[in-house]
Amino acid sequence: MSSETESNSDIWDISSQEFDTYNGNGFSIKYPPSWTYQDNNNVALSVMFVSPQKTEDPSSSSAVVFNINKLPSDYIRRGMSSEALYNDAKEILRKTYKISNGKDIQIDWITVKKIILNWMDGTKALKWEYIVFVKNGISYDIMYMSTLENFDEVYDEAESIITSFEFE
Repeated sequence: MSSETESNSDIWDISSQEFDTYNGNGFSIKYPPSWTYQDNNNVALSVMFVSPQKTEDPSSSSAVVFNINKLPSDYIRRGMSSEALYNDAKEILRKTYKISNGKDIQIDWITVKKIILNWMDGTKALKWEYIVFVKNGISYDIMYMSTLENFDEVYDEAESIITSFEFE
């Protein structure tokens, strides 16, 4: 058995019996029990799931973060769509980061677009996957954050967490 096959057999499968579920704020998210749930409601509603550390270095962990924000009234008045919010985010991010387009995915029957960001933070190469969409005057920002070195290692688990998002 090749090491690629062995590592693929360890990928978390959302259809399996083994998962924890976050329920709250009008949505639910399934995540592997080996990941840690953290709540951060300092500025906006923010729910984060952190992968297990691979080494002693805390930056060996990856995270999936869900930020939920009520859109300002002028955005709602203008009928701000997911596409418009995505385009605004892309233009803002382009000024600071090297970005590329990711594939479209489905989140609770909503097609959303990904933006892939790459940059250096000191000596660490970082890679993020950023998704933004609007529903009922609320913007949902979803980020999968990791070092470039660890990005692919837990990508399938992170993607499963993101696509498990469901409105209640």
